[in-house]
Amino acid sequence: MKEFRYNRSQDASMQLDHTVMMTEARGPIYIRNHDDWQFQIQELLTYDIDVVDIREVGLTFEPMMLGYINYGHKVAYLGRQPRRMWKAGLSYDNVKAISGYIEDELLTQPSLGKCLINDYPTLEEAYASCSANNVAVAFNRDIALNGLSGDLIDIEYKGMQIGHLTEDLDFLINDKYEYLTEVLMEAIR
Repeated sequence: MKEFRYNRSQDASMQLDHTVMMTEARGPIYIRNHDDWQFQIQELLTYDIDVVDIREVGLTFEPMMLGYINYGHKVAYLGRQPRRMWKAGLSYDNVKAISGYIEDELLTQPSLGKCLINDYPTLEEAYASCSANNVAVAFNRDIALNGLSGDLIDIEYKGMQIGHLTEDLDFLINDKYEYLTEVLMEAIR
């Protein structure tokens, strides 16, 4: 078994309490301190809650990639906010919405878990949902479709509106963002 990063439960509590961390077996989890080495964890993808010895969970201390989250009928593009703090994972202090709006309970939502494991609908599924329901749907960490603005479905890249999507699923990219065509083609493969 790999040696755990912390020697004292107080250090683990200070850095892990109310954070999201990735695990080897359970995927992304939200952590709350419970008692000494016992922490309450919530699996983001399943909402399963358990009290465990945090040393046995298999935390990975590698950076997690953020991007769009599908949140109800809207999307939000998340980024890290630089902070000098003693938290090891994602916390309310270091995650912010670059575009869109996030609610207070973001760190415990399955939508964040899906973003962290890169689980998105296909372009076709996103288009069908946007065109039928006038909603916004991300199909990639960096790219979303927004059907909230009327007849055309907008394409957003990291929070910026860069063009439109036709009924034939062709991209109509604004000249200013033509350099993103390759990024869009990569995203639909």
